[in-house]
Amino acid sequence: MADTTHTARARAWKISIQKLNKLNLKLDQCQPQDREALERAIADQEEDVLDTPAPSFSALLAKLELLFEGQLEGLDAEAEHRRLVIEDLSDLIEETRELIGERA
Repeated sequence: MADTTHTARARAWKISIQKLNKLNLKLDQCQPQDREALERAIADQEEDVLDTPAPSFSALLAKLELLFEGQLEGLDAEAEHRRLVIEDLSDLIEETRELIGERA
């Protein structure tokens, strides 16, 4: 049962993030008159991504990066704290990958 739940969660995440990536690619090539509608579609899909349960720490990192988008720059304490959270999670993901690699 747990495998089925995880597989369904991973599948839902993959579909949601792929839709967002495709929309973002279209934005780079869209006509000016189509831009506003596409930006609304992207905002809606970002909400869907944030609402979709993350199946992994990498997916959680992607959600945090999406959530903090545009709020990582700057010298204020809040921006620094956001960067540190992103960095900590990135480091933990990398360390976990190395541990798994050592065992394999």
